[in-house]
Amino acid sequence: MVDRMALEGVTHSLRSRIGELTDLVRRRLRSDVPEFTADVDPALAVSETERIAAALRSIIDGLEGAAEPSSAPLDEATAEARAVAQAGIDLNLLIRTYRVAQAAMLDVLLSETTDLIDDPEIQLAIQQQISRFQFDWNDAVLEAVIRAYQDAQYSFFFHSRDRQLRSSLRELIAGRTDNPPPIDYPFAKNHLAAVVWGDRRDHLVDQVAALLGSAKRVNLAGTSGTVLVWYSLRNPDEDVHRLKVELDRQEGAFYAFGNPGSGIAGFRTSHQQAWRAYRVGRWSNTPVTWYADIALESLFMKDIQAARDFVTQQLGALDPADPRTDVLFETLRAYFAAGCNAVRAASELAVHERTVSYRLRSVEEQLGISVLGKRDELVVALRLHAALRAITAANALTDLPRSP
Repeated sequence: MVDRMALEGVTHSLRSRIGELTDLVRRRLRSDVPEFTADVDPALAVSETERIAAALRSIIDGLEGAAEPSSAPLDEATAEARAVAQAGIDLNLLIRTYRVAQAAMLDVLLSETTDLIDDPEIQLAIQQQISRFQFDWNDAVLEAVIRAYQDAQYSFFFHSRDRQLRSSLRELIAGRTDNPPPIDYPFAKNHLAAVVWGDRRDHLVDQVAALLGSAKRVNLAGTSGTVLVWYSLRNPDEDVHRLKVELDRQEGAFYAFGNPGSGIAGFRTSHQQAWRAYRVGRWSNTPVTWYADIALESLFMKDIQAARDFVTQQLGALDPADPRTDVLFETLRAYFAAGCNAVRAASELAVHERTVSYRLRSVEEQLGISVLGKRDELVVALRLHAALRAITAANALTDLPRSP
């Protein structure tokens, strides 16, 4: 007979730590299944996060008496499975993530009962119930996941009208061939690649073509509701400048652009850059993202946790709850932008030079470093801090990076 009061103490503790536990499971997945590249597409990373959080809540509900998984974890799990199938990620890798997540969750559940319950017999009874329930829960969810994955894979790759074009372009982008598909597009000339998502995607694609004066383009459906586009350019510098000036930033419309490129190599590179810009833009919910503006951030956004860890390592000693911390960050940015010239930084900030010096000393004392000696690390950390703050503001998920 399970002690209900003891079990309620365990579930109450777990429910209060959903964000922390979600983060723990995601770290375990990154460590144990690194080839499962959910972070390639931030929409997939969000799906993964939502799946884990929903699973934890559902397991806690079950331990509190729910007879079977609720619709929420099934919806999140099947949505992720469909997105993973569209991204071309192997089903076996997805299933492995469930096994790893199951093991991580079980470790936490068992550890929690050990910490909160002193009586060994009560511990064992509750741990046995937890184990049985979790295995039954996982089996039920995996059945739905496999079915959703297979349905999505069939419809996206084998039943879509553009499957031959998709296959040819994937080979071209991956560098496995330099032979373009036989379509009416000038692959040998100049290109600008884009990733478009949001409301009225077809209209957005047409709008960019009109602003660029692009008579030829290639576009096909990407993962997670995106459209991948390549525009042919006549005068790259002039066309792109006009686009940057005249593009109408409509609500619900999102664009990510690479740099212009020429020939097959430029076609490939511009797309790769646009996809990296998309990763940053989708995380931060930014309407228009140009790769040239976020090249550094994009290197880290493939692994949000790595970016968060780096920022914490470099800036974590500064108290995020202290309103003066933002002033210190602003001063550091101005100082570095001024070539480490305190007089120029003071002019930019409209403060006295001694104020800048005082703030820099405050940073050095709190971080225990020399600002000049750690210039490169601090420049990168400040840029990532701004990106992570935008991501946190754009997402309500509990385990997304919090600014240090």
